[in-house]
Amino acid sequence: PKADSVAHRRGMEYVLDTIKRENAGREIVFVLDADYRKMYASGKAERFPVNDTISELCEVRGIPCIDMAGALAERYRRDRQRHDFVIDRHWNSHGHRVVAEIIYEELVKRGILNFADAAASPTTVRHQ
Repeated sequence: PKADSVAHRRGMEYVLDTIKRENAGREIVFVLDADYRKMYASGKAERFPVNDTISELCEVRGIPCIDMAGALAERYRRDRQRHDFVIDRHWNSHGHRVVAEIIYEELVKRGILNFADAAASPTTVRHQ
């Protein structure tokens, strides 16, 4: 179904409700990716149309949602390095690093991950 159709929205509601129910008592955070092809062409934060719906549905359910479009566009403007492979939309090694940094910063900023937890973690992102 089209991203803006009623059936598509109901499907997303079902998935979010199922994830929330099956993970009761656990912290859930959704991460929304950017539309890289448009972002590389425009240099601006480009979001997939479905991101608005997912953000709205997460907010109603009290699920934190990190929309990375703005931060990814800022990083791209700054370093001019692709975040994905040319042949598909999967993150390359640079993209994985950037995304990890963005998620880490957002989790700390939102109080989901505290500095003590982050400092003790062997997977702490090191900022350069």
